[in-house]
Amino acid sequence: MWIGTSLVVVCSFALAGCSGAAGSPQATVTVTAGAPATGAAANTSSAARSSVVLACSILTKADAQAIVGAELQPGQEGQPAEPSCEYDTSPTGPKTAQVRFTIGDGAKKTYDIDRSLKHAFTRIPGIGDEAWEEPFAIFVRKGTTWYGITVVLLDDASVAAKPLRVAAATVLPQVH
Repeated sequence: MWIGTSLVVVCSFALAGCSGAAGSPQATVTVTAGAPATGAAANTSSAARSSVVLACSILTKADAQAIVGAELQPGQEGQPAEPSCEYDTSPTGPKTAQVRFTIGDGAKKTYDIDRSLKHAFTRIPGIGDEAWEEPFAIFVRKGTTWYGITVVLLDDASVAAKPLRVAAATVLPQVH
């Protein structure tokens, strides 16, 4: 499923001309889950969402590499309305891995879907206001903002557990 999403993201950037350059100014916005805003609140919400969250500057390539223990290609930013960053190994490299960082509504939605599918979650104390881990993923709430880090790795899930927790704690101060 993530591979199909990756292809869409890569194609979207190819068509958009990859306008999210590494040196671009960064604006941070709080993205919250909940009912759609109406009236004046809708105008505020749309104005806030017009700011761009550069997810690859929050979970860096070095952070992602530490999770999977492999060299990764530069991160690919997701769509501005659904901030995310995806790191992949080289298709010709010795190891196959992918790390995806999502912040805001997309992270909360993935967490909710996995819960509804009865995935086994473990509460992880000490990271954000709440943190939940499942094999190859961790979801964290800080205030009203959710973020998630998911991994595709051809190893046992226990290999990624501690590095996922470390990465989730590392990015926490940058989430607003």
